[in-house]
Amino acid sequence: MKKVFQKSEEVIELFVTGSQNEARSRNIYFNDLNQIYSYGSHYLLAEKLGYGSIMINDTGYSKTTRKHITQITRASFGWKQFFKSETSLGIVYDSVIKNNEKLRKARKPELYTNRIVMLWEKLNEYLDYFDKAYLRSLGIYLEIKNIVESILLDEEKEELENDQITEMEELQIIMMN
Repeated sequence: MKKVFQKSEEVIELFVTGSQNEARSRNIYFNDLNQIYSYGSHYLLAEKLGYGSIMINDTGYSKTTRKHITQITRASFGWKQFFKSETSLGIVYDSVIKNNEKLRKARKPELYTNRIVMLWEKLNEYLDYFDKAYLRSLGIYLEIKNIVESILLDEEKEELENDQITEMEELQIIMMN
C-alpha cells in the first residue's frame, strides 16, 4: 500500500474516505483514521467527530495551511462540517467582543451584528449537534448570549419604529385625500 504522495489533495482524499489508515506528503499527514495534520503534530487540521461530521481547524496562519483548510473543506463537503472559529467558545467569545466593540462606532452596523448573530447560531448548532448543553451555563457563554439578545432587541425596536413611521405616513396620505 502506497503511503507517500506528491500532492496534499491525495492525502486529504484518503483521510476523508478512510480508505487508508496512514498517508503523507511533503507537508500534510495522518497516521490514524480520525486526525490529519498540516506541517506537524502542532497543527491539527481536521478531526472526524463521528456521526458523519468533521471539525476543521480554520484558524490557520500560513499560506499553505490556508490551502489545506480549503482542500479539506472541499473534500469533506458531504460531511456535517464544523469550523473551530465558529465552535470554540473562547474564539467565538473573542470575535463577538471585537465585533461588538466595532459595532458602537460603525456606519454600517449590520456588518457586525450579522457576524455576531451568525457566530451565535453556529455555536449553538454545534452545541445541539453534540449535546453539549453543559457549556450553556458557563459565564463566557452567558456573556455572548447577553450581547446577542441586546442586538436582537435593538433590531426589534428598530423594526417596530419603522413600522410605526410607515403607519403614520400612510395615515397622513389618507387624511390628505
